[in-house]
Amino acid sequence: MVLSSCQNKKIIIVIGGFVGAGKSSLAKELNEYYMHLNESTCILRLTAYPNLSYLLFDLLVKIFYGFKVVKYYKKVGVHPSTLVSKRLQRFLPFFTKIMIFVEILSLLLWGLYMKLRCIKSQIVIIDEGFVNVIANYLEVLGKDATILVDFVLRWVHRLMQQYKVVLSFITADLNTLIRRWITRRRPIITSFINIDHHIRYLRLMSFSLELFLDSGFSVKLLDSTNKDASILTHEVVRYLKNGVCM
Repeated sequence: MVLSSCQNKKIIIVIGGFVGAGKSSLAKELNEYYMHLNESTCILRLTAYPNLSYLLFDLLVKIFYGFKVVKYYKKVGVHPSTLVSKRLQRFLPFFTKIMIFVEILSLLLWGLYMKLRCIKSQIVIIDEGFVNVIANYLEVLGKDATILVDFVLRWVHRLMQQYKVVLSFITADLNTLIRRWITRRRPIITSFINIDHHIRYLRLMSFSLELFLDSGFSVKLLDSTNKDASILTHEVVRYLKNGVCM
């Protein structure tokens, strides 16, 4: 059993990475792998601006753009926060404070949801997670994201004191990513949200990754350029056995 050498601590595997690198595919593959071993698993998705924050941004974009535009971008997977950041280059100070408060509350609610939903699970798999979350904060808030960045880093540190946490990040070369974007038609590329926007977001994710590494966190790097999810799964499992649960 995987947990035999982990002193029966719950294991949390966080799968961050570039858009189109294969985060969701790896999460599903890992979940199936451990279920096959009769481990109790729980798979969740953590993005920036969940629940309450999402409702706030959703309201704003409907005011800014109208229902039809919002409906289209929802259909193609563009988060309302991205649309808001495109309309407002800089948020008013009072609104920034409100948004930060709502986001911290949203993250706390998500953490409670994770505990309740996965209370009986030995392994929790989180799709996207903390590196991507901070990149989203930097995209929308810029320098005003400092409070949220600090909150997330402290939150991860506390989780590591309670559980065995594995942070992973999937990369791929840019040509591979663009080819996958075109194939799956996501992320959407329009005159409004163009290729430059997506490349800038990749840079923000790289910056967020460096921030975690500079803060002393260990992050398992995975390259999906010429690998499918099954190969990456075995890399994560091997890392878990040899590094985390020694």
